[in-house]
Amino acid sequence: MNWITKALSFGEKIKRVLKKRPSKEDVANSDWTSCCKGPILKKDLEENLWVCNSCGKHHRINCRQRFDIIFGRNAYEILDTPIPAEDPLQWTDTKSYKDRLKSARKKTNQNTAVMIAKGRINGLEVTAGAINFDFIGGSVGAAEGEAIIYGVQHAIDNQTPFVFFPCGGGQRMFESPIALANMTRTTLAINELKKNNLPYLVCFTDPTAGGITASFAMLGDIHFAEPGCLIAFAGKRVIQATVKEELSSDFQTSEFVEKHGFVDRIVERKDLKTEISLLLSILLKKDNAVNEKQINETSDNIEPLAKLCKKLGDPQKKLKYISVVGTNGKYSTIQVLRSILKNANINCNIYTSPHIQKINERFIFNDKEISDDNLSNLLIEVENVNNGEQITYFEILTAAYFYHARKFKDKINIIESGLFHRFDATNIIDNNLSSIVTSIGLDHLDWLPKNEQNIEKIVYEKTSSLLNSTIVVSKQSSDKKLNLIKKTINNNQSKKIIYKDDFNYSLRENGFIYYEDEYGGLKLPKPNLLGNFQIDNRATAIAAVRNLQLGVKDKNIKEGITRIKSIARLQEIKSGRLKNICKDNKLYLDGSHNPLGAKALNEYLNTHDCKKHLILGMMSNKDHEEYLSKFNNISSITTIDIPNQPNAIKGIDLKNKLNKYTNVNYKKSIEEALVSLNLEKDDLIMITGSLYLAGELLNLN
Repeated sequence: MNWITKALSFGEKIKRVLKKRPSKEDVANSDWTSCCKGPILKKDLEENLWVCNSCGKHHRINCRQRFDIIFGRNAYEILDTPIPAEDPLQWTDTKSYKDRLKSARKKTNQNTAVMIAKGRINGLEVTAGAINFDFIGGSVGAAEGEAIIYGVQHAIDNQTPFVFFPCGGGQRMFESPIALANMTRTTLAINELKKNNLPYLVCFTDPTAGGITASFAMLGDIHFAEPGCLIAFAGKRVIQATVKEELSSDFQTSEFVEKHGFVDRIVERKDLKTEISLLLSILLKKDNAVNEKQINETSDNIEPLAKLCKKLGDPQKKLKYISVVGTNGKYSTIQVLRSILKNANINCNIYTSPHIQKINERFIFNDKEISDDNLSNLLIEVENVNNGEQITYFEILTAAYFYHARKFKDKINIIESGLFHRFDATNIIDNNLSSIVTSIGLDHLDWLPKNEQNIEKIVYEKTSSLLNSTIVVSKQSSDKKLNLIKKTINNNQSKKIIYKDDFNYSLRENGFIYYEDEYGGLKLPKPNLLGNFQIDNRATAIAAVRNLQLGVKDKNIKEGITRIKSIARLQEIKSGRLKNICKDNKLYLDGSHNPLGAKALNEYLNTHDCKKHLILGMMSNKDHEEYLSKFNNISSITTIDIPNQPNAIKGIDLKNKLNKYTNVNYKKSIEEALVSLNLEKDDLIMITGSLYLAGELLNLN
């Protein structure tokens, strides 16, 4: 054999090696897979939740990987589901059905294509199901039908929502009529879930088709979908041949299906847990057994925070506090306290919620807002100490506040208690200097059982567990509410300072205010914030400061109330992008969102002799009709969407709810709403309905 023959022979060997294709098993066992830019390490893909960093493709994942994402890695329990008789039709083609099942089980380490698990998503108990496409293409047979029905029954028995991640080509042909029968069986099971008023969320994954789409997968209360996934019944080529039309390139993608109303929201994999949690927090506030169970189990609300604080050394036990509870006026009262004390060279730590523009606003230490870097480092440190334990967003923030405040332990901590004080995460403190009760009204009723959605219950929740210290009670909107508060705190051993009984004020000529309590009278200048209702908050803060005996002088009070910093509370917008749209008009912003706040806001608007226009955006769980009923003499109402807030009611839906008003319009954005107004010179524009809307407006402006 000469050198030419050897060279040709070697070339043939190279060709044979290059032509050899890896088997499916070789690919599965390899460290590599492929995507838009060619080979990619599976390890890198896994770190990004199996989503390509370059093109955003959501690669297929198995059931356990799905549960790891929504519950946390291994933070769930896989449920054993019934396995009916295998291969009832004794199916055989090129391979027996029994052999196919054995291969699928070996490949996936699952008994069926469907897996059911239970766990918690941000504190909410959830039953979840998923389909593994690698198990015979995710097709549904008798065992899969039984698993889905078992999952639904588990949700009903335990009164949890049911979340499902479908994928697959449809019903399993190896079981023919038995598989088809499970379309009906699973549909009936979902109907039972809905009869029990339990949420059913569906998140479509790639691909979802055939009998899966035609049965349980399309029955969700809300339909999510991952980007780019196939959602279909029949195939694109079959439909195209039938209708004899060219179909668009994105036909049957999740984006196409969303446009045509079968999907409510496309959500990236990294955001799924948050989106599901937010949505369930809304749905579970309905009148159902889930809500009542969660509201009544108060120990569950505080226990995770107390456990984390113990790991952190119980910093909350080493601090001194002024607690502020109520429905309206908490933020304003806190800002008055802050301003007066600062004028007396007493810097405070402050914890409030929610924030308006950025989360740093919640964390004030030594009278300074925490920096981005310090906040980031603080949250990372506290998260690491928590070590993956189940805890809510608000609880982790509260623990972080206490932990950082220990560095300023000589400072007074002014704490805003949210929602209902008895359930609030801040209600684990010990050393309370004073409790301030601001105006109480109807709000957050959806958190209470339906038969307890009344002012009596709200007063009880906010004031029954106040610590022994000094209790200052602000002016209330009615004598009934004031008497309810007095009755609730009657057995509390604290010194009680109550509006009218122990302190009072009156408006005098030229805008001066005359304040009086047991320490004497004060003639006060006009405060720098708008609205007579704000005077109530100032008077309450003054009563608290004078009773604390901190060495604050009268001059500190007089100067402090003229230097109050406040945002989104009856705030005039005097410059900026939005003001430029309406230069000849007064533009105001107010974050009021409940009937009591609306009433106070309307009183202020009625002091203006001009046409008034409302631009309104609200959260879904508010009493929209009751809120708007508190306004009168309004020339126009424009509802808008609140951007970046999945819990907000859509502006068009809000408009439809307010259809008894003849002057209601809808515009998508704040800017569109401002441009659309038929304004005359000196007309007043009030943007209101939500603190979240206020934050979006200020960021936009």
